Order: sequence, then C-alpha cells, then structure tokens
Amino acid sequence: MSSRYELLGMQDMFLSYAANWPAVLPIHHHLAALRPGSLLSAREARGRIELRDEEGHTVARLSEAAARVWLPRLARVRSVRVLAMIGRNRKDSEEAHRQSCRCEKWEVPWVEVVFR
Repeated sequence: MSSRYELLGMQDMFLSYAANWPAVLPIHHHLAALRPGSLLSAREARGRIELRDEEGHTVARLSEAAARVWLPRLARVRSVRVLAMIGRNRKDSEEAHRQSCRCEKWEVPWVEVVFR
C-alpha cells in the first residue's frame, strides 16, 4: 500500500488546547520536551482527536473541523511526527478566548501525518 503524507496546518489544531492549564502543570513540560522528529500518536477521545507523546501524555488536540476529517482516517494513520513547535501566547488568541487562557505562553506542535 502506498503512503500519503499530509502536513496539518494551524487551522487543523485546537490552538488554545494547552492554554487550558496553568504553566506549572505537566502538559507544558511534555510539550517542551518535544523536538522535530518526535513521534506522536493520534487517538480518538470523546469524538475528538488527541495527539499523545511517546509516554501517552496528551499534548495537543485537533480542531473540531479537522477531527471530522481525520476520525474516518484514524485507523489508517501510520505515524505522526513533530516538524516544529509553534509558540503561542495569550494575545495571539481571539479576544473572546483570552479570558479563558490559564497561562501566558504555550506551544503547539506542527505535525506531519503519514497514512495509508
């Protein structure tokens, strides 16, 4: 079977996922440990798609729109690899969401998905 490669754009990610937790919580340490080439897994969780590090910690989540596209493909995903980490901060969020941010800065992985 042939493999397809797709880069997930920022529109495919729930950009404020890690902002839901204060900076002292482990998710931020797990994100900081990711490097280009780090492998992640994609898992369905309550109708969403979470990206987890090699230890099984959830480090990101796809947007609702991307989850609708990727849920039917999930069984065909062969790998998810970090290409880079994108820094975000409270002022990058839409004004309506700024108040819900529980930290000032966080990271979002930019990933490549290989699937059949």
